[in-house]
Amino acid sequence: SCPHLGIELNWQENQFLDYDDSLIQCSTHGALFIIENGHCVAGPCMGKELEAVPFQIDNGMITLCD
Repeated sequence: SCPHLGIELNWQENQFLDYDDSLIQCSTHGALFIIENGHCVAGPCMGKELEAVPFQIDNGMITLCD
């Protein structure tokens, strides 16, 4: 979720990246985040970071860990 308002990032179902597929983009205010570390480089939450969540990849599927 976006550190600005805590809203979901996906602008369409399962779509999280900007048009160049190089940054994560918030659906509401267009904030941009570096994929590798979640650092916000543009938008109202500039300088903040996305919260990392533990996950695993099984047979090509991403699963969130408890």
